[in-house]
Amino acid sequence: MAKYAEHLKKYDKDADMAVLEAIEKRYASVLARRETRTVACSQKSERETVAKNWAQEKLGVSYEEGLKAVEAMCAMMKGNRAKNRAVFYYLVAKKLDKLDAIRDM
Repeated sequence: MAKYAEHLKKYDKDADMAVLEAIEKRYASVLARRETRTVACSQKSERETVAKNWAQEKLGVSYEEGLKAVEAMCAMMKGNRAKNRAVFYYLVAKKLDKLDAIRDM
């Protein structure tokens, strides 16, 4: 977790590490695979998948609202080629004001 925490602190110095840990536990198998541990913002299908599967289905927001948040995080993290999925999911949830929803998962 220390690796993800350090990465997250670059974007949110006051990040809730318990929320990040909850995301890591829930998605441990995804984060363990090299080909799925990062989010490919350059791929439209990846942005749409994160909006649907994470923002809409897990966080309970509309697809459109989720896609806006995903695209905002892609823009914010543009300088970072390897966007860690756990950090990305955390930042999308924070943008949507849904960190509490993760605590309840």
